[in-house]
Amino acid sequence: MSLRGQGIKVRVLITGRPGVGKTTLVKRLIEQAGNIDLCGFYTTEVRVGGRRVGFDIITTGGERGRLARKGGIGLPAVGSYSVFVDEIERLMIPQIERALGEHRFLVVDEIGPMELKSRKFKSIITSLFESDVDFLATIKLKGDRFIENLHKRNDVVCYVLDEVNREHLFEEIKMLISKVL
Repeated sequence: MSLRGQGIKVRVLITGRPGVGKTTLVKRLIEQAGNIDLCGFYTTEVRVGGRRVGFDIITTGGERGRLARKGGIGLPAVGSYSVFVDEIERLMIPQIERALGEHRFLVVDEIGPMELKSRKFKSIITSLFESDVDFLATIKLKGDRFIENLHKRNDVVCYVLDEVNREHLFEEIKMLISKVL
């Protein structure tokens, strides 16, 4: 019997310091999803000559767009990166809307300062947390009030990923998702 049928939600947040493997864990879960009907996106570094120059968005359907690039004029910035809010809204938001509309399992990588430069993204994340849609999301370890409030919610399970627990947490989260879906 499905735990979903028992009213149990899968609402997982994965956090940890930068570079610990949050996105790698998400990509592995997507790759091993099998016949689980999920949607969403992950972000990936863009490197040129071994140097990181930005980040891209990749949807579970294979669409790709720019999240951020070094430099840039007239765009919102996070550190030295210019954020492409139009790409967030073109690629990320439709995935979340699809999950909300079709009640599909959603994967979000990440809820962080770059993504939150889009007011529409912030609004739809609020809607996601108020919905009954199952999801797995990575989230910045520390952040502004919005991020801190998501961490404090009692209707999510928050895992702090590190080098020691990476493999164990991958298996635990994979098992949790497969039991519910």
